[in-house]
Amino acid sequence: MKVDILNDEKVIGHADLGPIDPSMGVAGGRFVPTRDYDPRLHAFVIDGEYNDLEGKAQLTACSAEFGVLRCEGVAIEDFNETVQEINIVILGMAYPEYETAFASLLRLGGGDEIFASGSLRPDVRIRRSDERPRVRSTSTIFFGVVRR
Repeated sequence: MKVDILNDEKVIGHADLGPIDPSMGVAGGRFVPTRDYDPRLHAFVIDGEYNDLEGKAQLTACSAEFGVLRCEGVAIEDFNETVQEINIVILGMAYPEYETAFASLLRLGGGDEIFASGSLRPDVRIRRSDERPRVRSTSTIFFGVVRR
C-alpha cells in the first residue's frame, strides 16, 4: 500500500507498506524522504541512536485509497549514514482496515496464506549514570507461506 507520511499536514516522505505483524496491526517499508524531511525532527532512531521526539513530530500516514490510517503510531528509523536505509513502521493499525489494505499480500490463490512477523527490538544501553540511555533498534522480519 502506497502512503504519504505527513508531519503537520506537510508531506515529508513516501513509502510502500507491507504487512509485518498482522496480529498486532504492524506494517512497514522503505521510507523515501522529500526535501521537508529532517531526521532530527522526524526520526525516532538516527543511525542506532535514540532521538527524543517528545512534542516535536506528530507523524501520520495517508493513502489515496484509505485516507489517514488509523493507528497507534508512526515511527521512522533513519540509518541513512550507516547503511543508506530509512524505514517506516506503522504501529497498531486498526482492523478491518489492516486486513483490507493487505488482503492481496495476506492471502494467495488456492487458500495459501502468506504471513509476516517481525519485531522491533530496542537495545538500551546506559553507559554512566549521568548519560541518557542509548537505544539501538533492530528490525527483524520473517516471511513464509502456509499451504492449505
